[in-house]
Amino acid sequence: MSCALRRFLTLLLLVSLGHGPASADSTVASADAAGAGSDEQRLVIVFASANEGEPVFRMAENLLAELGRRMAVKIELISLPVERGAHSLENGRIDAELSRILEFGKTRPELIRVEETIARVAYHAYATKPYTDLNGWNSLKPYRIVHRMGLQFVKEYLGEMNVQAVNSTEAGLAFMLRDRADVYIETPPLVEPLLQTHPEFSEIRRIDPAIAWFDTYTYFAPDHTVMAERYLQALRSMKVDGSYQKLMQLPQEPQP
Repeated sequence: MSCALRRFLTLLLLVSLGHGPASADSTVASADAAGAGSDEQRLVIVFASANEGEPVFRMAENLLAELGRRMAVKIELISLPVERGAHSLENGRIDAELSRILEFGKTRPELIRVEETIARVAYHAYATKPYTDLNGWNSLKPYRIVHRMGLQFVKEYLGEMNVQAVNSTEAGLAFMLRDRADVYIETPPLVEPLLQTHPEFSEIRRIDPAIAWFDTYTYFAPDHTVMAERYLQALRSMKVDGSYQKLMQLPQEPQP
């Protein structure tokens, strides 16, 4: 399996996530303008975990292109920082968020969650030392933890631990290298490319197994009930005929 294929999350999310274009406002504004005056059915969906042009973003575009074909809708994928993406969805400036965990919807009950998972995302600890006792959230308690801002699960799982937040993956890795944290929590598609291309991060290693896995879902704006149902049926049909698996080829969660 190619490195590019492996990068498509497992977040998706994610959560992550601090990455986005230079001007989020101009991105949403251009998306609004592109749809004005057109009779073609069209959706603007945000992927908050990746920058446009990255392999993971291109894979998401390929997935949505096939979903759009089955829905007879043109889907445009854009990148926004995590908080801006959420606000844009709540304010009706975009149609959907591609990949968010359940906690995202719990605080925004007005949104429509597509019941079929879009991805299953792994979160790992990254460290400069070969810690052998990390397995699950509770195992992190003795350590100083750094994470990227905007991760929905932090309060629930890390709320009582020694945690610091930074605004990007690069900042989190650098924070750890300065010995201000012991471990950095993140999803591999956001970290692995940096470890391969930035020599200053060469001593950082991923610790297996994953700390946790999360199902992620697409969330639609409240007035998109019909479109969310069409998206759901298209996604299910892709999983049935195997085209979803072919496009994604995600790493699988180990079975007990």
